[in-house]
Amino acid sequence: MLSNNHKNYEYQVGGSLSIDSPSYVEREADSLLFDALVRGDFCYVFNSRQMGKSSLRVRVRHRLRQAGYNSVSIDITSIGSERTSPEQWYKGVANEIFYGFNLQETLHFNHWWKQQYGLTPVQKLSLFIENVLLTHIVGEKIFIFIDEIDSILSLDFPMDDFFALIRSCYNQRADNPQYNRLAFALFGVSTPSDLIQDRNRTPFNTGQAIELNGFHLEECHSLVQGMVDKYDRPGRFLEEILFWTNGQPFLTQKLCQIVVQHVEVEEKCNCPPALLSDSQYSIKDFIEHIVQSHIIQNWKSQDNPEHLRTIHTRLLRNEHKATRLLGMYQHILQDGVLAETNSDTQVELLLSGLVVKRNGLLKVSNRIYKFVFDQMWVQDQLEELRPYSEALTAWMNSGAQDESRLLRGQALADAQAWSLGRSLTNQDYQFLAASQALDKQLVEERLALESAKNIEQKRREDALRLIMEGTAAKIGDEFFYSCVRCLAEILDVEYALIAVLDDKNHTHAMTLAYSGDDELGNCWEYEIAGTPCEQVIQRLEICHYPHSLQTLFPNDPYLIPLNAHSYLGIPILDSQGDYLGHLAVMDTKPSKENISDEIVILKIFAARAGAELTRKKTEAALAKHLEQVLLLEHITQKIRQSLDTTQILQTTANQIGKVFQANRCLIYTYLPNPTAQLPWAAEYCETGFTSLLDWSRSIIDIPFVRESLANDEAISLPDVHTNSLMEPLPDGVNITGLKSMIAIRTSCHGEPNGLILIQQCDRFRHWTQEEIELSESVALRVGIALAQAKLIEKGKEQMLQLDRQNHQLHQEISERKWIQDFVDGQNKVLNLIAKGAALLETLNLLAKMIEDLSDQSLCSILLLDNFTGKLHHGAAPSLPEAYNQAIDGLKIGPMVGSCGTAAYSKQTVTITDIATDPRCQSVKDVVLQYGLRACWSTPIIINDEVVATFAMYYREPRAPGSRDIDLVAKATDLVKVAIERYRALENLACI
Repeated sequence: MLSNNHKNYEYQVGGSLSIDSPSYVEREADSLLFDALVRGDFCYVFNSRQMGKSSLRVRVRHRLRQAGYNSVSIDITSIGSERTSPEQWYKGVANEIFYGFNLQETLHFNHWWKQQYGLTPVQKLSLFIENVLLTHIVGEKIFIFIDEIDSILSLDFPMDDFFALIRSCYNQRADNPQYNRLAFALFGVSTPSDLIQDRNRTPFNTGQAIELNGFHLEECHSLVQGMVDKYDRPGRFLEEILFWTNGQPFLTQKLCQIVVQHVEVEEKCNCPPALLSDSQYSIKDFIEHIVQSHIIQNWKSQDNPEHLRTIHTRLLRNEHKATRLLGMYQHILQDGVLAETNSDTQVELLLSGLVVKRNGLLKVSNRIYKFVFDQMWVQDQLEELRPYSEALTAWMNSGAQDESRLLRGQALADAQAWSLGRSLTNQDYQFLAASQALDKQLVEERLALESAKNIEQKRREDALRLIMEGTAAKIGDEFFYSCVRCLAEILDVEYALIAVLDDKNHTHAMTLAYSGDDELGNCWEYEIAGTPCEQVIQRLEICHYPHSLQTLFPNDPYLIPLNAHSYLGIPILDSQGDYLGHLAVMDTKPSKENISDEIVILKIFAARAGAELTRKKTEAALAKHLEQVLLLEHITQKIRQSLDTTQILQTTANQIGKVFQANRCLIYTYLPNPTAQLPWAAEYCETGFTSLLDWSRSIIDIPFVRESLANDEAISLPDVHTNSLMEPLPDGVNITGLKSMIAIRTSCHGEPNGLILIQQCDRFRHWTQEEIELSESVALRVGIALAQAKLIEKGKEQMLQLDRQNHQLHQEISERKWIQDFVDGQNKVLNLIAKGAALLETLNLLAKMIEDLSDQSLCSILLLDNFTGKLHHGAAPSLPEAYNQAIDGLKIGPMVGSCGTAAYSKQTVTITDIATDPRCQSVKDVVLQYGLRACWSTPIIINDEVVATFAMYYREPRAPGSRDIDLVAKATDLVKVAIERYRALENLACI
């Protein structure tokens, strides 16, 4: 019965069958697809997996090639996935076509694609088809096969344009006959409606669907050949195989392979084949035995290559659809068939391959599927998918009392939909009925609550509309002030603020507008560390702390004074998502947990504030650029108009310092002979930073200075402490406190004549190319000014000599006038004392006189109450009244500013810088806020007892001059006389 022929015949289970595969079964679809493509039709083959789509594509391409036609096949899965951009995807399709048709010699593909810059990806592909493909392949029909088309569903961008392009290729045939040569064929596991949503642009309503059915017995003569040498009646074996597979290609090939391998195993063992008589009954039982033992029993472990598990996975991959799919399949199992409706569920079930459509009815595809995916399997899956199993169990365990376990809302609706058409247990019906009753009760309660909420929502919407109208036309500070006031009002909170990070110190924030406690003012600075605002800035997201704010942020110094208990903050971002500022509201009471309405309002204002901050930022950048342009113009004009080089250079130093926002700018002149020197010419120095005028004595020996003087290009030092050009440092040059610097020489006709140093001390700074180029432009103009200085130096010296003579004469005249003014003032004071005028009136006149005669000082006379040890206001005609009130009642002590310390120590106390002197530590916050930077105080002592202090304040750090010292000596004598006179009059009044 068995022979040695057909030894090389093999069945193929899974994958595409090659051109010469002997087990390929030619079906009606082969002719339909070939003929339709030759006619130029658009074709698509959509079916479930492992139905032979890819093998059909390979075979039809081979027939077209034999007929002299040209074609290319594109596997969409090889082009990209969800992370692929539209540009990459369309270029990938064009690339596959380009190389598939061997167009390499016609043009350079990447170069051509880049030349289409400015077009959309689909436009580029359209031009490629018309101008490259149809142009360089002349006269031939062109076929483009696209496999795995359903993989486009995983892309992150819509694909309607791609299918519209295919449609346009067919529509253009009337205008461009070249398109008659082009045809497309699509293959995949999908439906037209899944692939394109726009019905007006779809190519599928004009294309031809190629149905791919299972094998019919009369088509399977190629499969019989594999069993001819194995069995006497191979046709009967194949007939029984098809009885189980209904022609499903994968199962049919697999079962044929198993049957052949079964007899081959027996041949190797020299065993007589079992169940191989010619009896029809024996063949039937043999095939059934093979199906049961090799496919159905333990099917999950035997399913290799995977087929049944693919169906199982596809049915259950979407939990929301799985129940409906299983329910519909269960109905088909029970009734045998189901009328076709083309519903989404039916389409998905067809694409799984589990059912097929015949004559308008759906039925199970084959007997193997019926045995594997039987009623028990369906019940098991439904049990796992039961949407309320956990809730039902918990409810029953509570004795049907725990209402929190009952279903409501959408969960109840889903469960009710799931239950339709199913026979449920009494527990199911009881659970669903109780859930429905509770849901109805909750709906009624919710409707009542929503009615009240709607009224409140309407009020908020009206208020928000009015607020938006009120701020829409405002910009700048006016907008920010209006914004925080409106926010505080609409959200009914105590405080609202808009703030940005300090440009120079990112550990601090500055409020642009604030609504709340008036004591803080509209704009104030605060340290962000340990504050809720820090969380907003770091996380760049909305932060909500509904209660316990002071506990959560114990180091925030403002929360306790403000009595703040809740906080809601949002970052203000630019279009790139970068931080611009933050918007926050706080309240003295806890806030509610659900703040969705508040967040919507906050987002609206944050977006508007972001636009305004961006506008201000752009405006500031333009202003800075204009300032730089004006700087160059100003320097140029000074050079042209002024003969005073010192003034020109000082103005230049000031302008450079301000435009560059640097802490210090120094300009030196360069004298090469007889010994190289860099005399100081001008310096700009921000308040609080040390002058470096002494540097001119020794910086000539620093390497970076020598390097700067050697060429016209600026040297940028982002970190002076790590740059080798800063070493070694000569004696007398201390760079402590200096962080970054630009150095650029000034020159004329290629010869150095000066040096400009732009310095940053408060932070490390990376100098931009724009700033470096600006410094070089400035240096060019300064070089011209220094060259002019040499030309006018001689004339200037003569003018200075004359000025000195005039100044000396003026000083003599001024000195005589000053002495006369003092004598006149002293007489007025003594006259008041003699008349017995009030002490405070006398002291006020005396203080005003000293201020007029002194060097820009502000005088203060404080009277000491020796019983309490406190100083009280006596006279201070020019000091702010708020400051006088603040220090009234100041307790004297060894470290209590100048006056408190002077009264305590009975010695004159001079404080040249209130900000840094440790004796002012306890009072400097009060003093500095009124712009007072230096003070010296003299105690007034009568009979070894301090009775008062006389102080001079200055608005900049400094020591008193000799004239001021002389004045105070005279003034304290007059104060003594006034107080002694006052005490004498008081004693007489008591007698």
